[in-house]
Amino acid sequence: MLSKKSVVALGAVSAVLGCGFLVDTALATRAEAQLSRTIAADAELTQVPSVFIGGGPLFLLGVLKGEVPTVAASINDATSNRYGLVSTQVEFKDVTMSAQDILAGNVDGANATLMTSQVRLDPVAVGALLHIPDLDISNPHNISPAGVPSSEVQLRGTIDGQEAPVTVRADLRLNGPTFRMTPTLVLDNPTTLSEEAIYQAFNLSFDTNTLPLGGQADYVAVSGGVILFSATKRDVVVEISEFTQFD
Repeated sequence: MLSKKSVVALGAVSAVLGCGFLVDTALATRAEAQLSRTIAADAELTQVPSVFIGGGPLFLLGVLKGEVPTVAASINDATSNRYGLVSTQVEFKDVTMSAQDILAGNVDGANATLMTSQVRLDPVAVGALLHIPDLDISNPHNISPAGVPSSEVQLRGTIDGQEAPVTVRADLRLNGPTFRMTPTLVLDNPTTLSEEAIYQAFNLSFDTNTLPLGGQADYVAVSGGVILFSATKRDVVVEISEFTQFD
């Protein structure tokens, strides 16, 4: 059984740790808010992005080391002239900068070992490209939102001029900078259209350099009902404009 002095000491330690955690959280939140405002102002966004600075057990450890494990910004439903509303995420790993810049959320000019950009096209965006407004996108092997990403996709929608939706399976592939969605199997066809006509209606290709990725995609998959594209770069200098590559 703990003595009264031990209980008091443990209470004091807990209080100090609790205060330290609150201070750490407050400093991280302030830095993230500042970076979020900077990104929004730079790209003239109507919404502020969700920003994360940290990755270690404590934000202040990164300040002391002059290195932050992760700096990331996510933007939902941003407008792209070519693709309509898209969602993006940009993440930098092992970001080296001064303690002052970390506390201020000023990452512009910092060095990072890895940059990963992601763009998610939802059924509305892909449907607009296919001229199929009621398009549904799913994983053909696992319909759960938490399912493992797949290089095959199941598509369902009503082709222009038809009254009932058809369902197909398609491959998602990258050939250099070119993305191709190629139908491989008709799963349900309540129309009088031929398989060839259905394949043509769901066939899609474009240059991934036109996506707001800052470069060509090196990965594509269906995940959580959207088509996910990503691109990676190594040993980069962080620029604020990298967080928003919208056309």
